[in-house]
Amino acid sequence: MLLADIKQMYRQILVDEGDTPLQRIVWRTSPEAPMQTYELKTVTYGTASAPYLATRVLQQLAEDDNERFPRAAKVLRRDFYVDDLFSGADSIQDAINLQKQLDQLLRKGCFELRKWASNVAAVLKDVSPENRAVQSSVDLDRDQCLKTLGLHWEPAPDHLRYRINLPESPPEQPLTKRIALSHIARLFDSLGLLGPVVTSAKLFMQALWGLKNDDGKCWDWDQELPSAATSFWKSYLSQLILLNELRIERCILHSNPNSVQLHIFSDASERAYGACAYVRSTDSSDLVKVALLTARSKVAPLHHQSIPRLELCGALIAAELYKKIMLSLQLQPETFF
Repeated sequence: MLLADIKQMYRQILVDEGDTPLQRIVWRTSPEAPMQTYELKTVTYGTASAPYLATRVLQQLAEDDNERFPRAAKVLRRDFYVDDLFSGADSIQDAINLQKQLDQLLRKGCFELRKWASNVAAVLKDVSPENRAVQSSVDLDRDQCLKTLGLHWEPAPDHLRYRINLPESPPEQPLTKRIALSHIARLFDSLGLLGPVVTSAKLFMQALWGLKNDDGKCWDWDQELPSAATSFWKSYLSQLILLNELRIERCILHSNPNSVQLHIFSDASERAYGACAYVRSTDSSDLVKVALLTARSKVAPLHHQSIPRLELCGALIAAELYKKIMLSLQLQPETFF
């Protein structure tokens, strides 16, 4: 696996001169200094068009130098998320060649790749130490507000892990709907690998929305929750920290597999429904490896639905999940539903 990001990406991209007046700012170094007017010439962070412009420049760079750097151009189109690279190769030598091609191709556009990381140290042997990722685990969570439950990658053992760090409430502070929902909103599981854990939180949240007081009105945001709800939530939070010990093997396939199958399961109950996808691969010795790839789940509506209808909803999620997987995978596995 290869990870890297582009240093100061936006600052390397010039904006058309006809559009720079739209990026005009006024500035002065002190209240006594005269006002000065500037026009920003490069793509500016915070503008709505910035991510698109940056991505479009990378795509054009891949088009312009496709013949000279075919491997890197393909990765540039497919494996970049704005300024972040997430890619890999089938062999160490292929990964080394890819790293060199990407570095050369990006430099053609005055972009500098840095914070290189790989699960194989030999891949980065020609990368200068200052351009390597120094942290022992690389944070894959781009949204800073979700930092309490972000997905992390440990390069050496090549494991994915979760880091749970929900804020602690004072012991004397009563549990309210506002506090519980703020905790639930921090749970982040981009791959769906924590489906059963997150679904329990979703069901609890659904129960909170249905709470009524003695007058038949919705439960107040800052009113202490009933003892049963408080007991469940405290028990849930006390076990949530155990996810910090969970390690998930990142590589889901055998190296050079003879066959690859995709198995998608869906099911439903009165409370929730969902789907999950497993990848099954075999090597030349007929050894089998099975790994959970991704999953999705939803809670059932509050108004009653029949089990057959909910199972159809689960089947729909399975079909949507399959479509998304096939857009991401670089192979055509035999598929079973």
